[in-house]
Amino acid sequence: MSVVILTLSSCIPQRKVMLLQDKKNEGDTIARVLDKITDRYVLRPNDQLFVQVVSPNPEMSRYFNLGMGNTGSSAMTTSSMGANIYTYDVDDSVCIEMPTVGFVSLKGCTLSQAKIKIQEAVSGYLNDFTLNVKLTSNSFITLGEFSRQGMYTMRSPQLTIYEAIAMAGGMTVFAKRDEIQLMRRLDDGQVAIYNIDLLGRDVINSEYYYVYPNDVLYAKPMKVKVFGFGETLSFGLLTSSLSLILLIMNFLK
Repeated sequence: MSVVILTLSSCIPQRKVMLLQDKKNEGDTIARVLDKITDRYVLRPNDQLFVQVVSPNPEMSRYFNLGMGNTGSSAMTTSSMGANIYTYDVDDSVCIEMPTVGFVSLKGCTLSQAKIKIQEAVSGYLNDFTLNVKLTSNSFITLGEFSRQGMYTMRSPQLTIYEAIAMAGGMTVFAKRDEIQLMRRLDDGQVAIYNIDLLGRDVINSEYYYVYPNDVLYAKPMKVKVFGFGETLSFGLLTSSLSLILLIMNFLK
């Protein structure tokens, strides 16, 4: 009989796995989603920026761009197309060091604000130019009860937590969807850990609805997974086990 109880206890109810439940029983709701999330991310140390100064005169452009005969504090990355991209490392003081221009402080800047600051710095040396600035360290990590753990590159500047989970192949049936942990590095270098309940709808209205660069998502396992039950446990196995137990009990009478 103890086997029956243990087997029954391992069944996972639908309310533990179904997302976006209306827990307040208020019917259909209208969620107010945060907008312009790209203007909320503040640059931090160890971020990497791609900065390109484009001038009508190619000879002038080379004095302001990495990889065009200039050297400096930089890191070279490889794009998905196989081309080398020279990026600037944001140092501990949240500065980048550009050829000709020197150090540019980006402390407290979002990406759009950083572009304005760099543009102002370059305008002191060059009049006619356009500027391209992109964040290349735009990845997040999934750990725990995700179908595919690993590091993923954000395919768009605004990535929701549901899109991030989908990129990881979704969550396993044993993921505690009401206790998803999000680890996020703050402006002062500290790391904050937030608990997110994906079973309800409140996450859509929260600041955690969007995933930031360098975020870590951790899905805790349910107790049934800790006890050793795998995803192969099914209703058919349950009924077969019960039938076998009842047959043995009937035989022993």
